[in-house]
Amino acid sequence: FVSPSIIDMVGVSEPMQFESWFENIHPNDKERVVAANLEGKDRLKFDQSFRMYHPVKKTWRYVHAISTGVLTEKDQNQYVNGIIIDVTDREIAKKQLNEKTRNLEESNTALEVLLKKRGAGCADLPIVLQAPGNKADVLPCERFPSPQGLLPVRAYAKALIEHVI
Repeated sequence: FVSPSIIDMVGVSEPMQFESWFENIHPNDKERVVAANLEGKDRLKFDQSFRMYHPVKKTWRYVHAISTGVLTEKDQNQYVNGIIIDVTDREIAKKQLNEKTRNLEESNTALEVLLKKRGAGCADLPIVLQAPGNKADVLPCERFPSPQGLLPVRAYAKALIEHVI
């Protein structure tokens, strides 16, 4: 038995023809998924995330497929229990988070370089904090000294946040 919801989720027209499921797997994922499927026949387990093209929706979907084979008393494959989960939203969110993290790390590095170029200390670099609709709060850098005379930007930002809160 294959749930009819599979047709809508991954766009396979004949869900009982399992070989057709591999036709829409992303070319960069296909070799890995096929190898895991072959290995899964021996281990009776399959657990892979991959991209599938949905021919009706005309989009790539990220899915996570997990299955376990169940044997008869004579060690014959009786059936497979499995689930396929559409994890597209999660994968998109992960990519966006990774991109934002990379951008913040680049900004952090640039700020650290800029502060170091300004000198060992940062007393001449006041920080202005202002929430929309509020009066600006100017915090001179020397309120948060470090042993090197310069806090890394992340620690400095944390100190600023703690000061404001």
